[in-house]
Amino acid sequence: MQIKTRLEEMAEKYYYKTYPVTLNVGEEERKKEVTDIFLAGLKAGRPQWHKVADEDLPTVVGRRFLVSNRYCTMIGYWNGKTFVSAADEDVSEIASPIAWCEIPKFNSED
Repeated sequence: MQIKTRLEEMAEKYYYKTYPVTLNVGEEERKKEVTDIFLAGLKAGRPQWHKVADEDLPTVVGRRFLVSNRYCTMIGYWNGKTFVSAADEDVSEIASPIAWCEIPKFNSED
């Protein structure tokens, strides 16, 4: 009897939520391929979120980050004291930031 790990359960849930289930020949192969890709993506390393409440703040001034507050996630940058919106020309402070993470870099070889 095979016991599924939490990640395997997440991959399976993603599959059933995203792909219509059919009775076609090859359905199990498609499911395995999609769940394997999902798991490989998790293992490749997703962005690490940092909690502002833990005072886990960026050390680099001027770099752009993904910043979340209770309403949305946006691109902003750290000015050394607070997160500032990167979308506003007049540079406005991001209200009540909760967390931030590095923006993953695009690698054309991936």
